[in-house]
Amino acid sequence: MSTQITRALLAALLCATASAQSSRVVALPDTQNYASSYPQIFNSQTQWVASRFVPDGIAFVTHLGDVVNDAATLSQWNTAKSAMSTLDGAGVPYGICPGNHDFRYPGTFFDPFGTSYRANFGPQIFQGEAWYRGSSPSELSSYQVIEVDGTELLFLHLSVETPAAELAWAQTVLNAHRNLPTWVSTHRYLFKWGPLGAGRYDEFNYFFEPPYVPEGIPADAFFNGFVAANRQIFLVHCGHNDGEHRQLSTNAFGLPVHEVLADYQTTFGNGGNGWLRTMDFDIDGGTITVQTYSPFLDDFRTGSDSQFVLDVDFDSYRASSNFLKFQEGVTGYSGTQDTWISDEDRNTSYGSSGVIVVDDDVNNSIFSDRQGQGLLRFDGITRGPVLEGEPDPSQVPLGATIERATLRLDLAGDTNLFDPGFDVYRMSRAWSESSTWNDLGGGIDPGTDTIGGVLGRFQGDNDPDLDFSRSVDVTPAMAAWAAGEPVHGFAILPEVVTLNDDGIEIRSSEDGQSALRPSLEVVFTYEPVNVAPTVTASLAVDRGVVRQGDEVLLTFAATDPSPLDPLTFRVDGQDVAFATGSGEAKHRVLMDTAGTFTFTAQVSDDEATVAAGSVTVEVLQRETAGSTPSGPILGTIQR
Repeated sequence: MSTQITRALLAALLCATASAQSSRVVALPDTQNYASSYPQIFNSQTQWVASRFVPDGIAFVTHLGDVVNDAATLSQWNTAKSAMSTLDGAGVPYGICPGNHDFRYPGTFFDPFGTSYRANFGPQIFQGEAWYRGSSPSELSSYQVIEVDGTELLFLHLSVETPAAELAWAQTVLNAHRNLPTWVSTHRYLFKWGPLGAGRYDEFNYFFEPPYVPEGIPADAFFNGFVAANRQIFLVHCGHNDGEHRQLSTNAFGLPVHEVLADYQTTFGNGGNGWLRTMDFDIDGGTITVQTYSPFLDDFRTGSDSQFVLDVDFDSYRASSNFLKFQEGVTGYSGTQDTWISDEDRNTSYGSSGVIVVDDDVNNSIFSDRQGQGLLRFDGITRGPVLEGEPDPSQVPLGATIERATLRLDLAGDTNLFDPGFDVYRMSRAWSESSTWNDLGGGIDPGTDTIGGVLGRFQGDNDPDLDFSRSVDVTPAMAAWAAGEPVHGFAILPEVVTLNDDGIEIRSSEDGQSALRPSLEVVFTYEPVNVAPTVTASLAVDRGVVRQGDEVLLTFAATDPSPLDPLTFRVDGQDVAFATGSGEAKHRVLMDTAGTFTFTAQVSDDEATVAAGSVTVEVLQRETAGSTPSGPILGTIQR
C-alpha cells in the first residue's frame, strides 16, 4: 500500500473519531534554530501536535517560514523533514510559507528557486490530500481549504516578500473562492524593534535590513494592493522578526484585518524554547482565542501579546461580488497608458518615463508657475455582456453594477513643503502617451477636458512619513464606463499653492517593479445573459405503431450552459420531468384510443423555451373476442 494511501486512510480514521468540530489552528513560528541546533525541540512541537490532534480538535497547522537556518545545509533539511513528517504520519493537515533562510545562507549562498524547500515541502508531498488545493507555478506558495469549527476557511501560504508573480497567482485563488474567509501566512511582514516601535516593515526598516528576494513586494504595498483590496482576508500572520506584536488595520471594505507577529528564535533561549501559538476558533461567537504554549517546557506565556482574543465576524468576510485588478504586467494585463505633460517643455512627450510628474511648478521658480499634469488610462477594462455558462470575466461586463472602484498610486517622490493636494478627474477627451502640452491645446482645463467635478484628492506630503501609497475612490468614473461611455482615463492635477515649488512623482506603468505600478481595482456584480437550453436528444418514441391499451415511452434530453439552471421538460404543454443543468425525460403514455397522434416536446429554463421535436404514433384498434380478424391470414394453428 502506498504512503499516500496510508496517510489518507489514517486521516479518515482519525477524523471519524475526532470531535465533530475541530476548531484549533496551531502556528509554528521560525524553526530555523531547532533545525540547526535543537532538533529535540522541533520534534517536541510536532509530536505534541500529533498527540493532541484528535483530543484538542486541531484542524490545521501553519508554519510561518524559516524552516531551516541555512538553505545550503542538507542535514538541516533532513532534521526539519523528520520533524514535520510526524504530522504526516498522524494525518494532520498543514501548510508552510518559505522564509528568507529557506533560500539563503550560509555566507553568500542564495537559491532563488528554493530547490531544497520544494524537494521537501513542495506540492508533490501533499499529493492526494483533499485539503491541499494547489501551488503557484514556482511551487513556493500554496493554499489549503480547511473546515474549522464547522466552517470552511481558506489558508494562503505566500513566499517571503511575495513577488508580483506570486501575488498574481494568489489573486486568482481568491477570485475563485470569494465566499471563503481567508487567513494569510507569510514570513516577513511585521517588525518589533524595541524603542523604534512596531508595525509593518517600511522604508526605514528596509534600509537597515534590505529585501531578501529580488522583486519582493514591500509590506505596505502588500497590504494596500492585496490584503486590503480583498474583502475575505481577515488575518495576516507572520514570523521572521524576534518578538510578539499585533495590530488592527482596516481594509477597503471597512472591515478589520488582524495582523499578528510571533517569533521566538533569538531572545527566548534554546533557539525559541519551543513556543508556538494555539488559536481556538469560535465561528458562531466570532472569536479566535490565542495562547502561546511550549510543549518543550510544558508552559504558557502570559501577557497581552501572548494571550489575547481576536474578534472576527466571519460571515462579513464572504465576498459575493466579483473583483478585478488592472495593473500593468500583472495577471496578463497590458493596457495601461500613462504620461505627463509640461507647461515648460510644451512639445515634449513623456510616455516612456518611469514616473508621472504632477507639480504646480516644474521649474521651481518664484517668478512663474509651470505646471506638470498627469494622465493615466486603463485600456481594455470593459467587455460585452457575459453569457450564461461563461467563466467569470477578466474584464468588467457592460451593464455591471460597480460597487467600488479604487485607483492606487505609489509615489517615487513627494512634496516636502505646504502639503498640497492633488486632484483626480475623469477625462472627457482622447489622448495618447505621445501627447504634449501643446497637443492638448495648452494643457488640461478642468471642466473643458474633464467630466464632472473632482473624483478625489490625495495629499503629497507623507503622513505618516515614508508612506508612499495613495488611493482614490473613482467609482463614478468606472460606473460610467461600465454603462458604455468611452474610457478616456484620469487627469491628475496639482493644487496651486503660493510659494510651493515642489510636486510629486508617481510611479508609472514603466516602473521596474510591477507591484508599484498604478492599478485600478474594481468590485462589481453582474447578471449573465440567459442562454437557452440545448436539446441534446430530440423527442423519440419506443414504438411508432401500437394497439389500443398499449403504452409508449417518450424520451428526450437537454442541457443548459448554467449547471444551476432549473430545466422543465414538457410534452404537449404538460410538465413531465424536471432537472438542474441537464437531464433526460422519460414519459410513458397509455394509448387508449385508436387513431394517429402527434406529440410535441419543449424544454424551458427560467427564461427561455426551445422546441425539442415531435413524434407521431399510430394506434390500431384492439380486436375483441369473437370478432373477425382483418388483414391477410398469416397462418393457422393445427390441433
